[in-house]
Amino acid sequence: MAPGKGIIVKVVEKLFREVEGDVAKGVARDAERKPLALPPGRATRSHSQVRNIKDGRTRWQAAEQNARERWGGGPEQSYRTPAGKERKVDCPVQTPHGTVAVEVKMYQRYRRVALADGTSVSQKVEVPLSTKIQDQIDKDIALRNANPRYDPRWEFQGAGPSDELRKYLVDSGIVFIEIH
Repeated sequence: MAPGKGIIVKVVEKLFREVEGDVAKGVARDAERKPLALPPGRATRSHSQVRNIKDGRTRWQAAEQNARERWGGGPEQSYRTPAGKERKVDCPVQTPHGTVAVEVKMYQRYRRVALADGTSVSQKVEVPLSTKIQDQIDKDIALRNANPRYDPRWEFQGAGPSDELRKYLVDSGIVFIEIH
């Protein structure tokens, strides 16, 4: 062994034992933590299986069912805003702290577009900030302002939000999840 290598090996071994000890302590601490309010659920279909459903209507219905199974949510439910407008929530989850109102968006991530020369290309799709979607967000804000126990969440299971929609959600203080 070259001069000094024995010292280096001993130092490395000592550091390794210290790191192992810290990892073991961390695992023990993690085991003592209380579970989160929404533990991970099990779904009948994976996200990939849902995304691969060809029929659009069947796909978005499967996406909503997937969210209900994972979040432990109930069937679609209507809520009335203080202004009397109806807000249909795809996946309402009742917790001891109130309602987590999950809105599910399932748009395909890509679509084939035919070009003038007869060829086609794949085009990336984003969920736009349409008038209908803006209205849903505005109702979520009104419901949350009227009842702090109403917590809206948006879940994008395919295509993600456009920059405009992303900004509107962030500015509105609505948590959103992108699943790719």
